[in-house]
Amino acid sequence: MKYLCVLMFFLGVSEAAFAQQTDSLAIVQAAMDYAEGWYNGDPARMERAIHPDFNKARSVQSVAKTGITLNYSSYSQLIEGARVKAGYLDESKRKLSVTVLEINEDIECTSFCLDNNGYAIFGSNFDYGQDISEGLIFVNKRNVTKSYWQPDSPSNHARWTSKYGSVSFNLVMSQLSWAGMNEAGLVISTMQLDGSKSPEPDNRPWIYSNYWLQYVLDNFSTVDEVIASDSAIRIFEYVDHYLVSDRFGNCATIEFINGKMVSHTGNNLPVKVLANSSYENSVDEWRKTMLGKNSGKPVTINNSSIRRFIGAADRVSTFKTSNSETAVNEAFDILDKVSGQKTNGSPTRWSIVFDTKNLQIYFRTIVHNEIRVVDLRKLDFSCKTPVKMIDINEKLSGEITSQLKDYSFQMHFDYAMKAWRKWGVELDSVDLENQIKYIEEFPCKSSPSKK
Repeated sequence: MKYLCVLMFFLGVSEAAFAQQTDSLAIVQAAMDYAEGWYNGDPARMERAIHPDFNKARSVQSVAKTGITLNYSSYSQLIEGARVKAGYLDESKRKLSVTVLEINEDIECTSFCLDNNGYAIFGSNFDYGQDISEGLIFVNKRNVTKSYWQPDSPSNHARWTSKYGSVSFNLVMSQLSWAGMNEAGLVISTMQLDGSKSPEPDNRPWIYSNYWLQYVLDNFSTVDEVIASDSAIRIFEYVDHYLVSDRFGNCATIEFINGKMVSHTGNNLPVKVLANSSYENSVDEWRKTMLGKNSGKPVTINNSSIRRFIGAADRVSTFKTSNSETAVNEAFDILDKVSGQKTNGSPTRWSIVFDTKNLQIYFRTIVHNEIRVVDLRKLDFSCKTPVKMIDINEKLSGEITSQLKDYSFQMHFDYAMKAWRKWGVELDSVDLENQIKYIEEFPCKSSPSKK
């Protein structure tokens, strides 16, 4: 992910070919087109500034004053609003300036699957060059009905009821999950991929890419189900690429290239690794290095993503099956070998290993290197009991399942406010409070408990 703060809003930029200076100029131009298009009543500039799938949302109190809902303006509504000068403001009464605070391009992550006697041991590193190591772990409940936009929206937003409980690792706030595992043993992790392009608008219900990972954890138990979901839902806005596995040892890469989902699995997945280059390019480079070694002409790799991919691929391809404990240790060793600290890249902030057979999650962080364990078999995923959460850097060790804390709005709010600021996004405290309360009010659907 790339977080860019421009005055009161942020934009996701995915064009890897631009130099950072060009990116900055383009961001300023887009911001001014948006602002002046609205204040001058210039629909052409507004149209140039926003994507056809753009939706501007703000949280407000519901008409009945019984809760929080989201009001929004769509692409066509904003252009029409500019045309009729709905936001016109005389130049003497406004002062516009744009400052690009930061363009973050140093998120370097690596994930892999070890096939261990028919089930997956999944490893993932979160590497980041800026001093951001914070995170929250959430226990997400089953039978919760979710929609991230107001129910009466004329747009075709995704809505669903979670089938599975899960544990997720979140950089900013609840539901914006970076990685996680559900109670069916499905694991998914995010990695930045420059050049990704989300699908064009069509008749499928759509979901913001930031929420898609949690949607996957909520709804699916197998890799095949995740891939098949592309026919039922459309991911929107800037997208990363993803590695996903299930407890049967199946693994897949999922990318969005030229607006289409591209997946590699089975025989099309020669090695179960993903970093920050496209899977196809990464495998090509890996094969070139193997040919170079065999011919006595080693290939020099300068690209950090490709170096990490090759380092993990060499280890994954030679992995020998063993008991779960040994396999978990092997996964941590691979994560260490491809960490930013060992590859002269961005420092590794989190290292996580998922044992899909025993439904256990092992993790450590740069702030607190002790390995901690969350056991999903011991969690209550009923939506009628309190959500659990914990700071990823809490000074604990060993199994911490029983030490997870009951959900606290204040803890969630305080953390999210600090986290957004660290990512360069300034949010109004009232807006953030409304966003969190909106998530808290997702209804629990009565259903027979799972065995």
